[in-house]
Amino acid sequence: MNKMNINKMKVIGSLLVLCISLLLPSVTVFAEELNLDTRTGYDYTGINPNGETITDTNLERMKLDGFDVFCIEHGKYATGGDNYSSATYNGNQKDLLSKIAYFGFTNTSQSNYDYAVTQVMIWETLGDTYQSSTIPNYAKRKGEIMNLIKRYNIDPSFKNKTYTVNVGETLVIDDSNTVLSDMQLASIPKNLKVEKDGNKLKITATSNSESGIVSLQKVTNNKVGTSITYTKPDRQSLAKFKLEDKGESSFSVEVRHRGDLEVMKIDEDTKKPLANAKIKFQYGSTTKEVVTGKDGIARIENILEGTEVIVSEISAPNGYVNKGELLTAVIKPNSCVTLTLNNKEQLGTINVIKTGEEFGATMPNSFYSLENATFGVFTDKDVRVGTIKTDIKGHGTLSGLKLGNYYMIEEKAPEGFKISTEKQPFTLSYAGQHVEVASSSIAITNEEQKGIAVLMKEDRVTGAIPQGAATLDGAIYELHRASDDLLLDTVIIENGRAQVENLLLGEYYWLEKQAPVGYQLDSEKHAFTITYAGEKVEMAIQETVVKEDVILGGFDIIKFGNYDWKNSLIQYLKGEKPPILPLENVEFTVISNTTNKVVEVGITDGEGHVSFKDLPYDTYSVKETVTPEGYKVSNDFEVTISEHGKTHHYAIENKVLEERLKVVKYDLATGETIPRTGAGFQIKNLETGELVQLPKSDSDGFTDTFYTNNEGFLQLSKALPYGSYELTEVQAPTGYQLSSDKVTFAVDGSHGGLIVIRFGDHAIPENTENLVETGQSVGQMLAVGTTLTLASLLSLWRLKKA
Repeated sequence: MNKMNINKMKVIGSLLVLCISLLLPSVTVFAEELNLDTRTGYDYTGINPNGETITDTNLERMKLDGFDVFCIEHGKYATGGDNYSSATYNGNQKDLLSKIAYFGFTNTSQSNYDYAVTQVMIWETLGDTYQSSTIPNYAKRKGEIMNLIKRYNIDPSFKNKTYTVNVGETLVIDDSNTVLSDMQLASIPKNLKVEKDGNKLKITATSNSESGIVSLQKVTNNKVGTSITYTKPDRQSLAKFKLEDKGESSFSVEVRHRGDLEVMKIDEDTKKPLANAKIKFQYGSTTKEVVTGKDGIARIENILEGTEVIVSEISAPNGYVNKGELLTAVIKPNSCVTLTLNNKEQLGTINVIKTGEEFGATMPNSFYSLENATFGVFTDKDVRVGTIKTDIKGHGTLSGLKLGNYYMIEEKAPEGFKISTEKQPFTLSYAGQHVEVASSSIAITNEEQKGIAVLMKEDRVTGAIPQGAATLDGAIYELHRASDDLLLDTVIIENGRAQVENLLLGEYYWLEKQAPVGYQLDSEKHAFTITYAGEKVEMAIQETVVKEDVILGGFDIIKFGNYDWKNSLIQYLKGEKPPILPLENVEFTVISNTTNKVVEVGITDGEGHVSFKDLPYDTYSVKETVTPEGYKVSNDFEVTISEHGKTHHYAIENKVLEERLKVVKYDLATGETIPRTGAGFQIKNLETGELVQLPKSDSDGFTDTFYTNNEGFLQLSKALPYGSYELTEVQAPTGYQLSSDKVTFAVDGSHGGLIVIRFGDHAIPENTENLVETGQSVGQMLAVGTTLTLASLLSLWRLKKA
């Protein structure tokens, strides 16, 4: 192996030893060779820590494995050669020693002078007392080195501090210790611009700069390492010094990035963006006002991160409510913070105030109410948006309407009112941003429905047609309010009715104060109610029909004959006063003088009594329409019913029909009246068989035979009562034959009061031998027969009477 290769190997070996020594605190490495061939040319005398004065002449410049090393045990010998072991130097003064070595030698031209100065300073540091040396200006140089060491040990004023730099700005840091100029930048955060200008640092941040540590150092990295000590038994120890530190200082830089802030203004319900909202941004002492665009965004940019921004709404868009929100945002680096401000669209409320045209809000009675009036609400485009119904006070509300033009129309009137068909327009206008609900009010007046009270007068029985002579007209009624009996009006019935108009709905009653002619006064209160007739009815009409009770009265009749023509014939003819006879089955017809109509027909009973009851007010003509046989018809008479409940009493006599009898005697041959007296006649009642008896005209007593006078006729002195009779000639006039004819006749009132019977006889012929004269034996025989007959009849009559 040639000498060059050997030297290379030595160098490599030394480097390996150095590397291992750095990794291990104390590692023994064997050096190959100590070289003492170089001399500095300078002498030094000093007293070592052991008190020994040692003079080094032509001070050696020692090298180990090609590197300059320094003696750290002054007074011991050093010999060239190998077998030096190395270890990390841990002496108490290693920091100072390494800096002396650095500033005295390493960081110089490394001349022998520099080496000699450095070696002597190391010995002094390790305890030598300097005595003398041939090193020029040693003390001065030593002072310079110590000043350099002192300066090296001074940190810049910004060490370990934290600085903030805003993006887009430059921060200038002054080193008040004025050592910055000795330093170089070792590391800076990413994309952060750091410039050194003497004792000033200029730091500029951009949007992509990062925060971090800025490091500076006074020496390069290769000047820093581990100091190594080399030892060999019985020989002085040697050391190769490296700086313990790089003179490093650092500080923190916090880059304050910038960010943006935008406020999105939207409709709270539809989420649509809202333009023209003015937004205020406050941060620090800065205030900015930005109006949202069509996109609803208000934006501020390039605001430092961490900045707290207070956001508020200055003015809401037209038609919206400013809720007065305050939002806070903190700016984030290199990003945009978005806030959302909701605006509630200002809605409207329409209030309806319902009143009455006449009574306002105070209802006159319970039949009127402001409650439940119903209104349809429409846009001006006729779109229905809601319904309003009023409360008991007449107030109604519809909320949640969008601002705009509307109209309402009444769809249902409240109780007691007529409906209004008029459209009621209204506008809900923007009331300003601080008003949540815009409102509008409409006062709507309804006309109260009034009523007409109609009083209709009717007869309880016949309805609208009055009975008899009574009339429904002319009755006077009072109209009273039921609640307090207040008299409201007085009316007179005309054409069966009366009415009062313009009355409030409510309860009333009619009270009759004066009855009409022919009717009873009605004391009853006729209550009625005028009720609501519906919203479309102009006037409520309440008809009250009052039934009138007509004045009723009556009459009765006792009907009798002046005598019984059947059974009291003889009594009557003899001039005695026969008893009256109740007449049965006499028919009376009652006719209204007002209507000329038959009202009632009555027939007498066995006692001759008939009654007519409950006849309405009137004057009646009473006619005897069926008369009993043998009696004259009684005269018509009138009865007036004018007092209720009164009965009139009538006794009406029927006279027996009577007619006088005149018998004229005539000659059958000539037809001439026979002017002779003495013709005798008897008259028999065919119904009773009795002979008519009359008082004698010339003496007391009675006779049943009646004779003609000298004029040839006879006329009874008394009229014959009704009946059928038979005329028999019982004595012929002189010169005439007695007639055997019997003439029947009826007394029935049809003869004008006089019945004339012509009774003819035949004259007696001139040969009268065989004839019997009238008035002789034949006459006597007739007289006897007549007497016997009368006696028999009298006996029968007495028996019948008994």
